[in-house]
Amino acid sequence: MVRGKKILVDHCVRRGNASISQSGSWVDLMAIGIQKQYDAMREHAGFKDGVLRLIGLARFDNLYKNIGKATKPHILFMPTWRMKYTHYTEKQFLKSEYYQQCLKLITDKKLDDFLGRNKLKLVFYTHIEMQKFIHLFKTDSENVIILDAKSAIVEDLLIESRVMITDYSSVFFDFSYLNKPVIYFLFDNDENEAASKNMWFTYEKDALGPCFYDEEKMVDYILNMDMSKPEKLYAQRNAETFNLKDDKNCERNYEAIMSLFN
Repeated sequence: MVRGKKILVDHCVRRGNASISQSGSWVDLMAIGIQKQYDAMREHAGFKDGVLRLIGLARFDNLYKNIGKATKPHILFMPTWRMKYTHYTEKQFLKSEYYQQCLKLITDKKLDDFLGRNKLKLVFYTHIEMQKFIHLFKTDSENVIILDAKSAIVEDLLIESRVMITDYSSVFFDFSYLNKPVIYFLFDNDENEAASKNMWFTYEKDALGPCFYDEEKMVDYILNMDMSKPEKLYAQRNAETFNLKDDKNCERNYEAIMSLFN
């Protein structure tokens, strides 16, 4: 049993109405990054008054210092994991939709030609839970970089890159916080579809970039997009999502934690 104050300085913006719920005195303080998550969890998660604090995520401070920057000509492809593949063998994984769709994108000839003409790189980095399969992804293209967990720091990838392609990962919030374009490649959807009933977030109303279920249509979009900024609709949603945007997140977290002891 944990004695003393219990504090959750969260690692991401959560899209679930009650993705973490309280049982008794499980936590005394939970940091929330955005208003929409705060409102949803106050209504659905069952926390006592004062536990949820809309104070921003501490990790946002360093992102704030790098808003709008992109130090490398990179398109970052960062899909999340799928629980159903946890116990897959390599032979089973090679037959999965996840593998087939990711491989299709990183070996797409039209995209590769575009990357080469524009001196861009596609950087492929999977969730840590999928890294055990990263060696199975191969390409002959000089324009595609496949990274493992030992050779990359996620925050650096976010700051360096011009555009992000992701699927159901919450990392898009961090990238969007930087005011840079996000694209959603919504493949292998069954787990997310099942979870969506309990989410405040919907891709139709809340996505911070265009959504694609078809890889070829997404590539056509990439070939014609403005990589310097999000489209007007998504820029507006971005502003509405991050109504608390400054470099005072760590300070607010510290003050909230210290208030528990006063």
